[in-house]
Amino acid sequence: MRKEKTKKLWEPSQFRVQNSHMTLFTEFVSKKLDRHFQDWTELHGWSVECPDSFWGLASEYLDIKWQERARQIYSPPKKGKMQGATWFQGSYLNYAQNILASLFSEGEVLLEYEESKKISSRTAQELWNRVAQLASGLKALGLKKGDSVAGVLSNTIESVEAMLAVTSLGGVWSSCSPDFGLAAISQRLLASCPRFVFYCNTYSYKGKSFYCGSQLELSLEQLLSVEKIILVSSTEKQTPPVLKRKILYEDLIFLKSLVIDPNTGLFPIDFELLSFSDPLFIMFSSGTTGAPKCIVHGVGGTLLQHKKELMLHSDLKVGEGFCFYTNTSWMMWNWMVSSLSVGARVLLYNGAPSYPEPLTFWKIAEKEKISILGTSPTYLTYSKKFMEDTSFKEDFLAHLKTLLTTGSPLLPEHFRWVYSKVKKDIHLASISGGTDILSCFVLGNPNIPVYEGEIQVAGLGMAVVAKKREGISSSEEKAELVCTKPFVSMPLYFLNDPCGKKLTEAYFSFYPDSEDEVWRHGDYIEETLHGGYIIHGRSDATLNPNGIRMGTSEFYNVLEGLKEVEDALVIAQKKPEGDKIILFVVLVSGVQLNKILEEKILKKLATDLTKRHSPHKIFQVKEIPYTQNGKKLEILVSHLINGVPLQNLNAVKNLEALEDFERCKVFLEEWT
Repeated sequence: MRKEKTKKLWEPSQFRVQNSHMTLFTEFVSKKLDRHFQDWTELHGWSVECPDSFWGLASEYLDIKWQERARQIYSPPKKGKMQGATWFQGSYLNYAQNILASLFSEGEVLLEYEESKKISSRTAQELWNRVAQLASGLKALGLKKGDSVAGVLSNTIESVEAMLAVTSLGGVWSSCSPDFGLAAISQRLLASCPRFVFYCNTYSYKGKSFYCGSQLELSLEQLLSVEKIILVSSTEKQTPPVLKRKILYEDLIFLKSLVIDPNTGLFPIDFELLSFSDPLFIMFSSGTTGAPKCIVHGVGGTLLQHKKELMLHSDLKVGEGFCFYTNTSWMMWNWMVSSLSVGARVLLYNGAPSYPEPLTFWKIAEKEKISILGTSPTYLTYSKKFMEDTSFKEDFLAHLKTLLTTGSPLLPEHFRWVYSKVKKDIHLASISGGTDILSCFVLGNPNIPVYEGEIQVAGLGMAVVAKKREGISSSEEKAELVCTKPFVSMPLYFLNDPCGKKLTEAYFSFYPDSEDEVWRHGDYIEETLHGGYIIHGRSDATLNPNGIRMGTSEFYNVLEGLKEVEDALVIAQKKPEGDKIILFVVLVSGVQLNKILEEKILKKLATDLTKRHSPHKIFQVKEIPYTQNGKKLEILVSHLINGVPLQNLNAVKNLEALEDFERCKVFLEEWT
């Protein structure tokens, strides 16, 4: 546990606390149980110790729309196990119904922007009717419960419509962004074996349109599982269907005529009856150390967990504007779409957040009166460096009450900048979880203070602790993030893993001598005096020179304060005598790495951290390699430098960046 206190940067007003979902939920539970909760710690403790009571009451407060309620909320697994728990036995519901039945409000509920340009929008009635028509068309083509359907789509209104139509019929949805590249897309489609594929043949970035249709269509035609490929286009000129299995999106909508209800103005939707643990989404891990894991998540667990995080932890309310900068490949897209089930107004953003102006994304949030905005530390770093010493005007972002960030650790420098330059009265919530659980382990709490550099709390119902190899210890300064009790959004299974061996190895085999099974997530964390958390990076990327474990984010936090450094990546070169720290830096335009700058970097790291954090070698590179979802590829670079064969380079967004690292590897081999 961190010994020193960190600076308090924000505290919610009494009015905000009194009217938050977290407070209203606590009052709801207190009345139901005839029990008073002294504070957050007691509420969270109850949520993990009494899972049947917590998740049952949460489903009531969060207004989950059941087609049939559960006979039993929770059946625990065998003693000492996490796998095998069952939830909400006997219940039936439909994810799309929970989304669509929550939308009936005035005006637009779904908006689409392509950088600074508004492309399209839907009212609640329009979205319902388009989904009804699509579902009718898909049903006419033979789509049934349990069928796999994929979308190779940008973050558009059509991607949301297609997903809701598929899931309304009980289909299982997976998606990825068309800018992934043919090999990465094909890898995911081959694994998920879809019957139908929605795709777009162009995507836009920084004002330019990129065509990807010809090769993609030929690839889709070769997939034996695919019966129909459905071309989605937002342009007026549609490409004629020349391939035998191809159909246009708009033609699918009008494939079968429907009769509108004169009382509601709505087309009928026959929502498929689904159990709590029927499959809903297939999610793909980033695949940076091998083929992507194909993780199947269930209907009820996904919906319940998302609404808990959106309403209780983010305080999202009916009619508020919500936007998260994401693409269809990232779990945050699924999370964002679930906000429609709260009755939110959702803005879909496509393209670069910094085009055509550096602050375009912020300006769109202001224009559309967004209340909760989601972005990455990378974009905050960019905004901070662009704005330098300037601040947003006091009335700018007047409607913004919460800023969410994820994708990498949010550094103290980011916290300070947000509160000094963006907005003083804002709930800044760093959140962290992953594709593996399609939700968060640690995230925000709108009722308590924000401290510099800290994630506020573990999620309700999430038994998060820090664990050493030899035992669990919440007082360890840095240790593995583990979860010790089952939770509703644990994956159902992996595809092509009939005995569950791959799933067990991925999450439950790290502590073979432990009596109790625990979920090891792979993050290196530290618990703080305030009950919050600091994530120091991935535990498999942790450095270990002379037996001292160091998180990579410690380095990035310090380097963020150097005006010459634009980006950085640190890894360990494995040597018999011990790890050697190798630092790669991207420098601002016009700056070159020389002896003076090297000494400045070394002094800064030694002063702000320790002399043990001094790199053995510093290299200047043109750019840092990232995944398609914006995460630094520390493990891949470590493998490259240490001579480990590289796998699945399809996961790399900017593959050309590795050329500099190849040259560095040659130098290190000669140098050592």
